[in-house]
Amino acid sequence: MRSLYLHLHSTLWRSLSGLIIANAIAFLPICALAAPPVIESYTVSSPSITLDASITLGWSATGATAFSIDLGVGSVKGKFIVIKPTTTGTFTYTLTASNADGSTTATATVAVSPATATSPKQLTIQNHWLANSGARGGFSSDTSWAGVKAWNGNVQNFLTDIGVFEDPNIAGGIPIVYTLSLYDETGLGNTLPHPTPTQIYNAPNGKVYTKDMDGTYYDGVRRGKGFSSTPAEDVDSLLAVNSSGLIATINNFYGRFFGFGGSRIDPPPTDDTGPFVQLSDGRKITVVNDPTAVDFDLSGRLWIADNGPDQNIKIFDLTQSLTVPVATFGETGGVFAGPIPGKMGDLRFWGIRGLGHDSAGHIYVGCTGMPMQTIGGTDIRMFSADGKTMLWQVYGTYVDNADADPASGGTSMFVNGKHYTMDYTKVPGKSTTFTGVTLDPFRYPDDLRIRRQFESPWVRRINGQKFLYLTNMYGSELYILRFEPNSEIAVPAAFIGLVNKNLDTEITPLHPIWDVSTKAIADTNKRIRWWWRDGSGDGAFQTDEFGLWDNWTIYSRGIDIDAAGGIWYGGNGQIDTYFRGGGIQYWPCTGIDANGVPIYDFAKPQRLDVPTTVNEGDVTRLKYLSESDTLFLAGSNNYDIQKIYRYDHFLDKAKQKLVYSIDLGYNDFGVSDINLDGNANSMTLPRTFTADKDYIYVAYLSQGKEGRKRGEVTVYDAKDGHEVGWIVPGDEVGGYCGAVDLVNGINVTTDAAGWKIITLEDDGAAKVMAYRWQPPSSSSSSSSSSSSSSSSSSSSSSSSSSSSSSSSSSDGTSSGSTSSSSSSSSSSSSSSSSSSSSSSSSSSGSPTSSGGSGGGGGAAGVFYLSVLVVVSTIRQISRRRT
Repeated sequence: MRSLYLHLHSTLWRSLSGLIIANAIAFLPICALAAPPVIESYTVSSPSITLDASITLGWSATGATAFSIDLGVGSVKGKFIVIKPTTTGTFTYTLTASNADGSTTATATVAVSPATATSPKQLTIQNHWLANSGARGGFSSDTSWAGVKAWNGNVQNFLTDIGVFEDPNIAGGIPIVYTLSLYDETGLGNTLPHPTPTQIYNAPNGKVYTKDMDGTYYDGVRRGKGFSSTPAEDVDSLLAVNSSGLIATINNFYGRFFGFGGSRIDPPPTDDTGPFVQLSDGRKITVVNDPTAVDFDLSGRLWIADNGPDQNIKIFDLTQSLTVPVATFGETGGVFAGPIPGKMGDLRFWGIRGLGHDSAGHIYVGCTGMPMQTIGGTDIRMFSADGKTMLWQVYGTYVDNADADPASGGTSMFVNGKHYTMDYTKVPGKSTTFTGVTLDPFRYPDDLRIRRQFESPWVRRINGQKFLYLTNMYGSELYILRFEPNSEIAVPAAFIGLVNKNLDTEITPLHPIWDVSTKAIADTNKRIRWWWRDGSGDGAFQTDEFGLWDNWTIYSRGIDIDAAGGIWYGGNGQIDTYFRGGGIQYWPCTGIDANGVPIYDFAKPQRLDVPTTVNEGDVTRLKYLSESDTLFLAGSNNYDIQKIYRYDHFLDKAKQKLVYSIDLGYNDFGVSDINLDGNANSMTLPRTFTADKDYIYVAYLSQGKEGRKRGEVTVYDAKDGHEVGWIVPGDEVGGYCGAVDLVNGINVTTDAAGWKIITLEDDGAAKVMAYRWQPPSSSSSSSSSSSSSSSSSSSSSSSSSSSSSSSSSSDGTSSGSTSSSSSSSSSSSSSSSSSSSSSSSSSSGSPTSSGGSGGGGGAAGVFYLSVLVVVSTIRQISRRRT
């Protein structure tokens, strides 16, 4: 009996334990057993640096609830941290990832060598910018008016409406200008939708755009942003109510040259479908060409903004006449009036979209520009109650870069549709004057800037005459404009499509249409692109002014305009006449015709081999110096750039010579899928460059190579390619700059005293950076190369040593391919933090999403607990049997 009992007991145990184990194993893929974190990668941006440079430590881990790094860094959050060592030596930074079940560590080592006279160093600059607003991102931690004014934050990209409020609960009832926008890359909009979005911006592309509350302004300074407590329905210049309760409303809103994702080009209709002002007592005002804003003043007069050719405000005494205004405010013709068309002035408006009055009668005018998004921006002005004095104005720009008129020494700057004048003797923030508008959509409705975004400019002088060259964000087309005499206005002169079959829908059927009826025919014609040149000189399209050309490098992005007006278009590899492919394409400018239009033979570009040494022949950016026949090529296999090559005597085949190449440290974490708003923040991603006879200037998509900051520019000596140093945003802008995401997002000019003025796209603060740097006189003559590594004379330091460093963390993500050294502890208790929890300068981002803390709730928590009970039972049974 005992043997039978033992046999049954053993059989029952085997069955029960097998069932428990089988079910537990089945559960494991669904809900993992408790375990310490797993560090998937831990990388350092550079294994060796010189003192004063920075590194980025980046990590990816699963199952962690806390991270820390030793050597004085302490607790960290997010996916990367920027470290700036302050002593020399070799330092091993240990990352500890922990949770309730244990910890895992990984190490990364960097050697810090002493800086020498020729070592790269952070360069001292003056940080100016194109806009009169403050240039700082974010918001002041000191919310008092004094603190806010001292902070002086950046403005929004562009506005779509304004409203004036005097809330006694806010700063004692001062008049604050609230604004609306549709899309804002500065981050000011808080996505509070306007309750009546369909009143405005039913765009020509068929989409309806929702307006968001955006920045708020007082005394010419951004005070904050709109919040949900703001009466959003009152920020509506389409409607006004007087003290007697009479309501004025704009019906059939048109908004010529406004729009978002497309602009209305034609004049507004004059029949019943056209815009007009409706009064609540049944009367109408129909004499204003394109009413875009209304408001009553303190005396009860109705002010109506006229967005037609008059570009002013018409004032009606409703007790006298609905057809004849009793007065106007603003110069008739606005910024487009004579004697100098395009010249900005206090009372010269352009694209009025908002009106307001405060309780003291002060007048507020909000202009959004024409067109609103692509050329315009934020332009808010406050006037005295009598309208004679402008008390303040605040303005910014959308996502653009700028270039200087070569004849100005860097003081006359142009973006795609605006002209700024710089006075570098004034402090940054006070050094910019909004001088003029270069687009007149009324006289030149064929101007492609009305339809397209052209963010990257070059200003060139040909035979003394000034021209503006523009390309878009991707470098897929080139647009050329000439300037009228005694005018700010630039007149359309030429256009050439490069990558896409550009503008087919906008100006078809004026340009040539080619046959794509079958696949075979389409394949034959796939490289065909069209061009336009203003042969008549009237700035308008005529059918006989178009032509076709054969683009042998339809996927290229590099564009440059040399000092002589020659157009360079980056290419790929050797010329292949059989396959109609390869090479760089070059159009020399052969003069200026009688109408002032530059002469190019667009149909027949010169085709030049790309040297085979350039990353398999792919040229994505380039810069040509016509005075020395020097070509700088930036090679890459993707959107960003990896190396720069200098070729001397490029157009002389017999003498053409590769002088050097520069490795830019591209993608130091080896990430395969790069996303600007995701994992790019922690990587070195050289985006674009420019060069002059002295230096090469490299700009980055996100953080820079040395200072590890957005808005950083690395400077190399043009003679031998050694790294001179780097520029980062200055204290004047709070160390802040947005991303540089244009393929041609940087330009440089030199003034008479040798100062370099480097303009840089600032995608995130409604401005263009203007770094002003005076190089040492001996810099360009130095032949020593600091890019070669040198051994440190300091003794190495183990991971247990203390390192003096400053650090800043962020919540960006990175996923590196560099192998990490890790060790895992299976201790059930949480690991301790780093022995030093202090960080000399640390700002934490949001916690990583790959970790978790605490138990789950509801059914998920019960299920997880059940699995733990099963596993615990298995462990206990195993121990008893043993």
